[in-house]
Amino acid sequence: MFVRCDFWLHFPGRPLVRLLRLLFLLLIAFTATPAAARNAALTPGVHEVVINGVRLWYRVAGQPRGTPVVFLHGGPGQGSTTFARFAGPALERSHRMVYLDQRGSGRSEKHWAKRYSLDLLVDDLEKLRRHLGADRMNLIGHSFGTVLGLEYAARYPQHVSHLVLAGAVVDFPEILDLGCDRLARVDPQSHAKALERLPKGSPRRCHIFAAPRSFIDGNMYPDPAIMKLVDDTDAACSTRARSSAPWPSRACWSGASPSPSA
Repeated sequence: MFVRCDFWLHFPGRPLVRLLRLLFLLLIAFTATPAAARNAALTPGVHEVVINGVRLWYRVAGQPRGTPVVFLHGGPGQGSTTFARFAGPALERSHRMVYLDQRGSGRSEKHWAKRYSLDLLVDDLEKLRRHLGADRMNLIGHSFGTVLGLEYAARYPQHVSHLVLAGAVVDFPEILDLGCDRLARVDPQSHAKALERLPKGSPRRCHIFAAPRSFIDGNMYPDPAIMKLVDDTDAACSTRARSSAPWPSRACWSGASPSPSA
């Protein structure tokens, strides 16, 4: 009996051997698929993934290993193009960078029903982490991206290794109100219109997003040369992501006008 089993196992043409080989290959396939998917999601280059009903664009660059460093751009709506061009090369020498265009921004799609909220952006980021197969992420937030980074870190501290804040906005509602105060000082007529646009029951001092484009641009870019450089860089965004939406659209916002009722 033992001799017969040994005979079957050592001759490849026998059915039992073929069956064992098949089971072995299936085992390898099922156990290797998750790792392969994770590796594919972090291979260098451009990626697109559908999350919460929107196709999100991101690009991986830099080192082939290490904790992913996800850049969270400002705006909302700025896109990652400018940061990737001017700050990316230095960071990529030592880090595994992931440049994400948030929903409705840059090369990512806008939601057909205009679904935009901080909660949704946080959930987009968490689902992206799972897609990348990363247990933890490093986050770099700029301007509005610091709001998103702080909110994500508060909800998922176990998945954040480091959090870097540039041009931090630690109190977004207060920033909106300060903008209203400045608008009242420098342009009372526009401030009156912003008051008229304020939704009923809103705790904000005005609808700052209804302010003239020149006021918003002047606050964001005091140097016109820098504003032109950013606009020229953002022009690389795909045409599907461009729109004439109100502030703070710049070249790459494709979403709805933000609500002042935050």
